Amino acid sequence: MQGKHSLFRPRWLLSLLVLSLLAGAQAGQTQIAPPLTNVFSFTDSSDGAIPSASLIQGKDGNFYGTTQLGANGYGTVFRLTMPPIVHSFFQAHGPVGTSVTLIGNNFTETTHVLVGTLYASFAINSDTSLSVLIPSGAVTSKITLVNPFGKGFNATPFTVTP
Repeated sequence: MQGKHSLFRPRWLLSLLVLSLLAGAQAGQTQIAPPLTNVFSFTDSSDGAIPSASLIQGKDGNFYGTTQLGANGYGTVFRLTMPPIVHSFFQAHGPVGTSVTLIGNNFTETTHVLVGTLYASFAINSDTSLSVLIPSGAVTSKITLVNPFGKGFNATPFTVTP
């Protein structure tokens, strides 16, 4: 594996994955926004070629796969990190300054959090847990997590109370 964000897959595999994600995504939880950007192109077999099995999804929400060819004649194992997925959150309502904990997957790479359209302070507790402070000026709205791979948000809004 060539680093944390390297994706070892041919273009047809990316197309297949995107079709699978679009067909299986749950409404209101994961947003995959086109256009897609090619992040890696195969130039030779040293970086992985000839996928040898279907992708599998781990409990962490990431997809894993293998190739038959790679460096030194050995295959390559790759990981495809997905957008954040929010399964649930608690503290469903409260005033500005309330700490809300979100539970889901793929939180480690989170770059920013929005409450409605406002940026919020947050702390990544683990890949499956994240805490966010409801910012001043917030109104009842969804909480959106953003990572380099896309956006995820809670299905029901957080209710801001006086």
